[in-house]
Amino acid sequence: MSALNLPGCLTYIRNKAISDNARRQLQQISDVKTQIANTDAEKRLRDRPAKQHRPRRRAQPAEHREPSSVSGQQQIVQDYARKLSDQETQIAKLRDRETALDQQHTALQTQLNGLIEKLDF
Repeated sequence: MSALNLPGCLTYIRNKAISDNARRQLQQISDVKTQIANTDAEKRLRDRPAKQHRPRRRAQPAEHREPSSVSGQQQIVQDYARKLSDQETQIAKLRDRETALDQQHTALQTQLNGLIEKLDF
């Protein structure tokens, strides 16, 4: 039953030859499998930006610049540093969400395994 995909679960649920109790149990299993699939899908979507290469430039501190530096360069460096900091914050949030999704997946898988063990036709 644990290897049965969602459409297979739904076929069992719609089968008129099973008891109402079995139908309810299969519906619970189907619901948990749907939640697991949704969690996995969200994780895959969130993984993409976090795993992309983040290009970094080295910004030369103001005290190390040559006197002939371009006007406004310090502002450009500060803007870049601010953007980089914002990106790092976003990446940290994505990592936190990924951890939460992993924990949710584990809990749902445990719940699914328990439902399958209790399945009684």
